[in-house]
Amino acid sequence: MAKIGLVLRYDILDRITRPGFWLGGVLVPLLALAILIGVGYIQEQSGIALGTPAEPAETARLIGYVDEAQLIRTALPEASLRAYPDQATARTALEQGTISLYYVIPADYLETGKLLAYTQEFNPLATDQPILDPRLEALIKLNLLQGDAERLERLSQPMRLSVEAATPQPTYDESNLLAFYIPYSVLLLFYGFIMMSASLLLNAINLEKRNRVLEVLLVSLQPRELLAGKMLSLGLLSLFQLVIWVGSGLLMLRLGGRTLSIPAGLVLPASLILWGILFFLLGYALYASLMAGIGALVTDLREASQVTLLVISPLIVPLFFVSLLIEEPHGLFATILSLVPFTAPVVMMMRLAIGQVPLWQPLVALAGLALVAPLVLRATANLFRAQIMLTGQPLTIKRYLLALVGKL
Repeated sequence: MAKIGLVLRYDILDRITRPGFWLGGVLVPLLALAILIGVGYIQEQSGIALGTPAEPAETARLIGYVDEAQLIRTALPEASLRAYPDQATARTALEQGTISLYYVIPADYLETGKLLAYTQEFNPLATDQPILDPRLEALIKLNLLQGDAERLERLSQPMRLSVEAATPQPTYDESNLLAFYIPYSVLLLFYGFIMMSASLLLNAINLEKRNRVLEVLLVSLQPRELLAGKMLSLGLLSLFQLVIWVGSGLLMLRLGGRTLSIPAGLVLPASLILWGILFFLLGYALYASLMAGIGALVTDLREASQVTLLVISPLIVPLFFVSLLIEEPHGLFATILSLVPFTAPVVMMMRLAIGQVPLWQPLVALAGLALVAPLVLRATANLFRAQIMLTGQPLTIKRYLLALVGKL
């Protein structure tokens, strides 16, 4: 274990000192999150919400109202609303420029719901005519609720409907592009991180093999200790970056729900981070083992292309059927792919991002990965023998498969 720890520490220190690790894996998502927070703060201070039309310019100026219905009992703490006892006084204030317009709440408002707006000039063909000011609307609603501010707040917020089906039902909504792109992004994110981390392991082993560093390391290290140290180091670093990306994405969706008017049903659950950690670790262990085996055998990265394509082909399959998987996330095809260990890390995460997945399915998928990954890791360990790694024989698919089963 001490020697594995040395390899682990060396590789981690080597990686974290590279600017690319922090730039692509940490700074990019955090910068995007910081920009969204900044935009949201600016919009909150200016009273403008992105994705909703800005109020006309007159709503920012002083307006008046005449309450002929004797409805207003509770006033809002709003200095730009001014009450007038009658229309004559309000009209005088309008002519003097004290207010930009005034509203009249007729005596029969409760029966008709009709309001009157008076402005200095009226042109029926103009596009900037006064609309119902949101401040006056809030004032009337508050008094209709007999001054209950909590009920006014609830009335002002959109209703959030949560639908749960007795049996899993597709939640794909063709009318909303985010309903497609959010699970698609989750699929690509996990595919990219698993492939990136596994490929980094292949490149690291092959580089040390070509530079003959392996010959020095194998003097004091067992090949399996070298494999364990490198897999752990790259896995932990990739997991750190993945948590940053997923966590930033969840926060951006939650903040964007207010800033970008994202429907509440499209906000991903925080439990996705826990599922993501589990599926990434097992998926990484599976594919990193296979790629490490290629790195142990190959003498040139160009030789590895054939076998690499064979190894990653299960992860590529969901990309060809991504539209079908998102449109029917709980169909037979998507369910099978999410339970097969070689495709589960990406397809199950995509389905979990959509929602309505029965708990037993991700648990079965994790159990399958937990069974297959150690078997593949044990088979790959057969390749980490000095006589194999230090040989200069060319890589072939037949030689790779024979080595995996210990026949080489």
